[in-house]
Amino acid sequence: MNSQRRPPWRRSIGPRAWFLAVILCLAARAQAADPSPYTVSIQSTGIGALDAALQGSSQLQSLRTSAPVGPFALIGRAERDIGRLETVLESFGFYRRSLKVTINGQPLDDPGLPDLIAALPRDQPAKVNVAIDLGPLYHVRKVTIEGEISAAARSGMNLEPGAPAVAANVVGARDRLLTTLQEEGHALARVDLPIAYEDPTEPVLDVTFKVDAGPVLHVGEIRFFGLKRVHERFVRKRLLLHTGELYRPSTIERARTDLLSLGVFSGVTVHSSKEPDDQGRLPL
Repeated sequence: MNSQRRPPWRRSIGPRAWFLAVILCLAARAQAADPSPYTVSIQSTGIGALDAALQGSSQLQSLRTSAPVGPFALIGRAERDIGRLETVLESFGFYRRSLKVTINGQPLDDPGLPDLIAALPRDQPAKVNVAIDLGPLYHVRKVTIEGEISAAARSGMNLEPGAPAVAANVVGARDRLLTTLQEEGHALARVDLPIAYEDPTEPVLDVTFKVDAGPVLHVGEIRFFGLKRVHERFVRKRLLLHTGELYRPSTIERARTDLLSLGVFSGVTVHSSKEPDDQGRLPL
């Protein structure tokens, strides 16, 4: 973010100060703490994809049976899960969410919690509960492009004001913009990852994309490497791409897959030069 918080695609996550450090130190000192069985309950958000992402990102869930831990390590695992779960919530557009993790109803920074967990009978696993308050869903308020692009490229981003500020969609807009620019012949186009600015009073984000489209380029000299039992003349005659054509990734890919369909090559890859030649064309 600018003066506020950054969404996950431009986010720096800080540690939870001294408490986690203390927990880790105490855990290191514990000689042979008996594993503490536990169960995990992550409150449903009512959004299926979000619930699945939360469950999938939680190490409390994924390591519950495969990597049992003692009381101190269990608390540390729960503490580390907070950052993972918060990242998932923010990636779905919930930036004012609140999340609270408790074990047997006690907060993780309760100094008596390790003893409480250790004292539980073996047939009574500790109960880890994750309570979630989503808060408002953020939406995109404004999309700014820094750089010159065509109206078609702008439309190809498929990101308009009013859309939910879901990280995958915003970052995907960057990828769609880059693809459209390349299809227009801007072979060396660059689109930086978006920067999003949060409004301090409203649940909205202003998103900025910095773009360097570069020049429109055409295909330069085409060279072949690795032809052992196939004559280059045959390959050139078959090739669906020719010097002088507009550089378009879709055309290049079609030519590549057509050569591969001949069944005489174990693989066909295409590499373009990083710089245009003296004629302003891009060799392949």
